[in-house]
Amino acid sequence: MAKLHIFGDSYSVGWDRAHYEPRKEAYVEWLGRTPKHFGDIIKKEFNIDTIHNYSVGGYDNYSILESIGRNISTIKKNDYVCIGWSDISRYRIVWDNLTDIGTDPKRWLRFTATMTVPNEYENIVPKEYHKQVVERDCNLTINEIESWQNILKTSLPKNTIYWSPFVRKEKNNPWLSPPFYHKLIKDECDIEDWHFGEGGMIQVGEWLVDRIKSGGKKVL
Repeated sequence: MAKLHIFGDSYSVGWDRAHYEPRKEAYVEWLGRTPKHFGDIIKKEFNIDTIHNYSVGGYDNYSILESIGRNISTIKKNDYVCIGWSDISRYRIVWDNLTDIGTDPKRWLRFTATMTVPNEYENIVPKEYHKQVVERDCNLTINEIESWQNILKTSLPKNTIYWSPFVRKEKNNPWLSPPFYHKLIKDECDIEDWHFGEGGMIQVGEWLVDRIKSGGKKVL
């Protein structure tokens, strides 16, 4: 049977990893059960056997692409693939983490759309790196992802969807974004979290199913 492979950032992460994010964990406790994930909607619709979710909170698109490359050999031609690109302003640099005794001191240091880095680096990372988060919000990074997709389309199954929860005004971006307001955790309860709640997961899951059936065509 077919498998579903999910790649992305915190918007695609499975609920089994909610304990890594306190507010998501609090939401699961508030709900009293494991919420539905958009992957569950896709799995049920297409009679998929297994879900492999490689998403990690805080991932930039370089990390997402790397995770695809690391796992592409396990993806078969009849499988389904869901790639949820992150915000194009996110990026990563190699940084010497001298506090990690006994391990390779170099690590990826990731910059997010809110221009934040881990607290221990906030005052020592040059401001030019922070400025890059703003500068990267442009057509160059959009075109970069388009070139990646051109390569991936020759390697991944036909049932592959390229989308992003980060909705943009441009119409030239090569990925899909939900053309509706998707319900967030903060809409369902008093927890101030901007990730999908179960309602949003179901909305996005049904939309992704529709897009898979239409061959990934955009709805403008």
